[in-house]
Amino acid sequence: MKPSVSQVEAYIREAIRKWVWSGFYSPDEVDSMIDDILEGASTSRRCDPRLLSEFARKAEEERNVAEGD
Repeated sequence: MKPSVSQVEAYIREAIRKWVWSGFYSPDEVDSMIDDILEGASTSRRCDPRLLSEFARKAEEERNVAEGD
């Protein structure tokens, strides 16, 4: 049985969150890993907006923590 679009979307959102907050991957690396998840799907996007948003959220959190020290 093929997963629904919402299941795939939820999986991708969680993967983005996990990879971004791990601190081990650049935006391009995470984008490439998303492409791997979506293999076979026709996508013509580059750097998923959810990905960039999550990196921005992480940077903001890190700034807030640094300012609190």
